[in-house]
Amino acid sequence: MGRRRHSAGVIMNYTAWSLVLQLFLAIGILFKTEESSEWFLPEEKLRLPKISNGFLAGVYTGISKSSTPFVYLRSLFAALLGLKASKAFFSGISISLFKAPMLFFDSTPGGRIYTRVSSDMSALDFDLPLGIAFPAASRIGLRAIIAVMASVTWPVVVVAIPAITDAIYAQGIKAPILNLASETSPGVVTIRAFNIMDMFFKKDTSEPDSALGCPSSCSTTRQTLTRFVGLSLSYALTLNTIQVIMTRYHCNSSNYIVSVERIKQFMHIPPESPATVEDMRPPPSWPPHGRI
Repeated sequence: MGRRRHSAGVIMNYTAWSLVLQLFLAIGILFKTEESSEWFLPEEKLRLPKISNGFLAGVYTGISKSSTPFVYLRSLFAALLGLKASKAFFSGISISLFKAPMLFFDSTPGGRIYTRVSSDMSALDFDLPLGIAFPAASRIGLRAIIAVMASVTWPVVVVAIPAITDAIYAQGIKAPILNLASETSPGVVTIRAFNIMDMFFKKDTSEPDSALGCPSSCSTTRQTLTRFVGLSLSYALTLNTIQVIMTRYHCNSSNYIVSVERIKQFMHIPPESPATVEDMRPPPSWPPHGRI
């Protein structure tokens, strides 16, 4: 019981240190936001033609180097906090398995126990700390970009409200490609019976093309029109990339949290009866004559 309280205390300490991690993330993203203003270089040169290319390169190199300690601290804190959480969970599941009754081992396959201790703990050791740190950094960067865009072009706020509404709605539905695959697989027999395989094959190939069309256009625009678009449009293209990265990391984090939930199931196994019952112990002088 004392070890479990200790594990719970370590988890609470992990939560407290997460606030410190968020602070360093905010400072690091602040420098990254300043660094990302490289798209604004041509306009700066138009307003201040006396500034040389070497001076601008030196300024932005200094900004980039000043963000290096914060990136290092972010990675260090993520690794340390992940290690503390991993130790707490490993200690809890080890104590729970050693004190589990024989009925648990008779009803639970050994492979399931090995999976919890090996693959799920591996996800908790390596994947979950990065899966928490990177989405937090992307979330802060997303807010910073929206703030810059709103300060430069205020009509962005009018567009952001319906975009947020659509994003919330999209979280409750499946992606078109996954939905098509999940509906096509159970009906393979029917599709072959009606001999419409070619139609479904064309539909399956057209859906990825439609999904990849928007990222390809955004990437082409960012590469070819950087010197001609305004600051707001440049940040809007970056905003799209950050949203894609943040969504990917959030999905990965959701998968990693499943491993944590599996481990917690084995941390709350009802223990076996204690080996020593204080109220039923024989007297210290037993047996008095050395006979049973």
